[in-house]
Amino acid sequence: MKRLLLASLLALSTLPAYTQTFDDTDDILARASQIENIEYQMMVQRAAQTAIHFMPAVTQIDFLKATRRDLGGDFHDVVYVNEPFGSEKGFLTANDTTAYAWATTTSKNGPIVIEVPAATDKVNYFGSVVNQWEVPITDVGYKGADKGKGGKYVFLPPNYDNKLGSKQELENQGYLVFETDTYLYGFSFRPSLTNGATDKDAGDVTIHPRAIDVCLC
Repeated sequence: MKRLLLASLLALSTLPAYTQTFDDTDDILARASQIENIEYQMMVQRAAQTAIHFMPAVTQIDFLKATRRDLGGDFHDVVYVNEPFGSEKGFLTANDTTAYAWATTTSKNGPIVIEVPAATDKVNYFGSVVNQWEVPITDVGYKGADKGKGGKYVFLPPNYDNKLGSKQELENQGYLVFETDTYLYGFSFRPSLTNGATDKDAGDVTIHPRAIDVCLC
């Protein structure tokens, strides 16, 4: 795992120039409304529904592609943003008061561990780990599974064979264990800052690919 720092001020300069806007659909809906052919209407509606259905999965892949393209990172590398995003960054739904730590990770080669630091009197990480379809798996932090104490979250791949220990055996060793139905996961954690803390005071979020191999030896 590498620690990657994304400078917000440079975020725009790394993005390719686009000539289209989000509203530029070549007037497909307007053109469709002028056509009475029911099969054409069904085709347009199904295309729109397909785009909406796959949007969460595409978003997860775009996170990974951007990390590879702009930062030289890959699966399991945590990206740290050094200041909150503004609306000018074009980042959908980004919070503009706290910075982020995010990553895309995979259990394709075996279980993984995401280690979240314990809350302090200055910093508490909060957020969710989601699957490839952005369905929440668990929350972290005070309101998450670790209750602010920090912890090692283990994510078991689909059809896990208990090779490294059963879910119960891993939980008995102190892991926070979650069975999943996709191999790809993502998270966007935010540090809640108090008592004069800054983003620099936030501890590292660590990903250990197949770390259980070591932990169980």
